[in-house]
Order: sequence, then C-alpha cells, then structure tokens
Amino acid sequence: MKIIKKIIMFLITLIPEFIRIWKLRNVKPIPDAEEPEESEPIGEPEEEVEIIEVEPEEEHNDEETIEPPQEEEKEAEQPIIPEEPKPAPEPPKQPLKLGKELLAFRNADLTKIDQLIKSYNHFNTKFEGITVHNNGNTTSTAWNDVSWALNNIGKANVSWHYSVDDKEVVRFLARRYNVSCWCSGDGARGFGNSKTINIEINEFNGFNNPNDPRYVKARQNAIYLIAQLCYDEGWTIQNIGRHFDRSGKNCPRVLMKYGWTQFLKEVEEHLNQLKARK
Repeated sequence: MKIIKKIIMFLITLIPEFIRIWKLRNVKPIPDAEEPEESEPIGEPEEEVEIIEVEPEEEHNDEETIEPPQEEEKEAEQPIIPEEPKPAPEPPKQPLKLGKELLAFRNADLTKIDQLIKSYNHFNTKFEGITVHNNGNTTSTAWNDVSWALNNIGKANVSWHYSVDDKEVVRFLARRYNVSCWCSGDGARGFGNSKTINIEINEFNGFNNPNDPRYVKARQNAIYLIAQLCYDEGWTIQNIGRHFDRSGKNCPRVLMKYGWTQFLKEVEEHLNQLKARK
C-alpha cells in the first residue's frame, strides 16, 4: 500500500507539468511582419468633434525689420613684399693722411751728429726756406748716405738736414734742426747753407728713367716732406729753391731734367690739402 501511495503522490506532482505542455501545443504562432488588426471599439462610440479651422492672424511688426549684420567686405590682401636688406652702415671714414703722416722717419746717431756739428763749426740759425738736392748716386739709400757722412767726419766735409728715399726719411742734422750745414756750395755763411733746410732726394735710376719705381716713390716722399715743412713754417713754394739757385750746380739734376716747375706744383697741391684740413 505504501508503494502505491508513493506512486500516486509522484503522479500528482507531474500533473502541472503535463498541463503546461498541453497549453504550449495549442498556442498559434504569431505571423511575421503583420500589422495587428484594429480592435473594434469597446463600448459606445465617441461623439465626433467638429474641427473649426481658424485663419492665422496677420502678424503686425511695428518694429523695423532688423537685417542680419552683413560681414564687412575685406579689402584685398596686398601681397607681402619682403623688405630689402638694409646695407650695412659704412665704417667711419678715417681722416686723410697727409704730409708727415705718410712718411716713415728714422733718426741718425745723435752722438755722431753732435761730433760733426762741432767739427765743422756749424752754428744755430733761423731758417727762411728749403734747398732741394738729388744725391747723384744710383745705388745708395738715404740711410747709407747719412751713415757715410757721419762715418767720415773730417774727410767727407759734407752735411745736410734730411735724406729721402723710397722707403723712409732719415733725420740727419734735423735732429738738431736749427743748425747750419755744408751742402749748398755757397760757403759757411751763404744763404743756402746758413738759412735753408737742405734735403737730399735719392735718385736711383731716375736720371735715365723718370719712371723708375724707386725714384718715383722717393720723389713723392720728398713732396710730402717739403709740403709738411712749408706748412709748419708758414712758407709757400716761393721759399723753395734748388742747389742750382744757391751756387749754380746742376742739382737736383733729375728734377731739373724732367720738370722742376711740375715738382713745385705738386708740393703746392699737397700743401693746400694740409691747409684745407685745418
């Protein structure tokens, strides 16, 4: 009996499951993509509502119509032209060199100069002009000429104030400056020896060739020196003379051969430049 009872109880528990399966077998499948049928209205039909169309009132806008702001017309953009680079500023101009600024000076031995002055009885004086010479030697330099005179005191018996070549100006008696000399051939008290500054210009090969480079440069240096001396002393070219003017010797032979007047003209031009710079 107990077994039968248990079987009955088990079957009772299965009844709900059988009912669920039976219901599922009787459910119709829902058709795809079909719109649901309109259900019939339930109850009494609603009264139809009369729709009255109302014309829209005209809008009255008393305010002025405000137009949307217009964008300002942009001016056509000008092409950007690159600026030309500015030239670099010029360096300040250096003052023009003139006279002694263009020359290289060299001093002779002062001890020997004082010995020579004493030996030749040279004396202090006041200069009134310049006497110009050519040295008459095609190979010697200014330094060699002065050295020869100082190394032969009592034998050479000659002296002057400046020697000028293509490289330098050698100060000879000019180191004592205001002393007389023996160079112009007009005696110890002659105007050339006692009252003028005597200048020897090395001629190199200038007598045969006035375009000889060394002579041309020595001549130019002499122009600078003489113009400077005239400027310092307040002289003009009227204060410049030749060895020839003092004692009649053919000297300065190169300048006399190729143009003494032209030489004086160039001295005057340079002297005027010195005066203008003042």
